[in-house]
Amino acid sequence: MNRTYKYRLYPNKTQAERLDFLLWQGRKIYNGALAMRKEAWEQRQESISLYDLRDHWCALRKDEPDTFGLLPYDTVDDLMRRLDKAYKAFFRRIKAGETPGFPRFKGRHHFRSLGYKYGSGCKLIETSDGWAKLRIMNCGDIRLRFHRDLPPLSRIKYVLVLRNKRGQWFAAFQIEMPDAEPEPSQKPAV
Repeated sequence: MNRTYKYRLYPNKTQAERLDFLLWQGRKIYNGALAMRKEAWEQRQESISLYDLRDHWCALRKDEPDTFGLLPYDTVDDLMRRLDKAYKAFFRRIKAGETPGFPRFKGRHHFRSLGYKYGSGCKLIETSDGWAKLRIMNCGDIRLRFHRDLPPLSRIKYVLVLRNKRGQWFAAFQIEMPDAEPEPSQKPAV
């Protein structure tokens, strides 16, 4: 069973600037991939696959380590999957006869989150009562208000770092918990 636990982050000024820069780089990658898909269709009537886009942008990470290289491979992969999901929803709505809504380029205030595979670019470090630290690649250890513990025997799979409209930062942990065992029945068999 999967569940999500959301916690508030308290970055200092330099960490907030770094997180904002990482969001900006993620937005540039998303918009660049959208532009590539749109241009390929308009000019050559061909569709670029998710895997071709991912390979292109991950190779670009190596060429530009000071900008795109600051995001881990799994985060770039997540951005490509997010774009692919938007395209699939667009074509599904066309097929169903609904108002389609083509995927849009994201502005600065409409791109608010980055996804990290746990252990690849981020890690949770529990500290004192009620507090913890989230270590994010190229940002350092960011204080986190740990207002409730994660369930025992759960495993963190994915972390979404997001900023709301007021500029507050949050971390949403997707955890995998073991399935609950059904309680044995005390009633007689039928």
